[in-house]
Amino acid sequence: MNQSIPYNIELIREIVREEIAAYFAAEQEPQEQFLFTQDDIMNPDYKKDRIHMMFYKRPRPWTMKEIKAYKKLTISDEDITQIELARAAGWVYYRKDLITLLNNWHEEVARATDYNNKQKPKHDSGLGF
Repeated sequence: MNQSIPYNIELIREIVREEIAAYFAAEQEPQEQFLFTQDDIMNPDYKKDRIHMMFYKRPRPWTMKEIKAYKKLTISDEDITQIELARAAGWVYYRKDLITLLNNWHEEVARATDYNNKQKPKHDSGLGF
């Protein structure tokens, strides 16, 4: 028995056209871009690498937002060291995301410095005074 199912070929073609158009439109939507230039290869930034290693074990390119936030900052080695020391000492109230850290850099350095100062043991001479 060969029963034919009635269908509208024009309707099916229109649906397929819409699906294809939606597929290609979604493919062309701007994705978050990564910026990795020749300058990054030729002139590595050790401060950027130290900050990167706080969050990621493997190298990965930074997003445009992360690079813009990083370039706005003036970061010293002492600032990075304060955050690294606080994390190593067990500080649990630190930023969990790279972009959040960069956007709140100065506050984070101040909090890490305060934490480190509280963790320093008071010098005991052993003489009781």
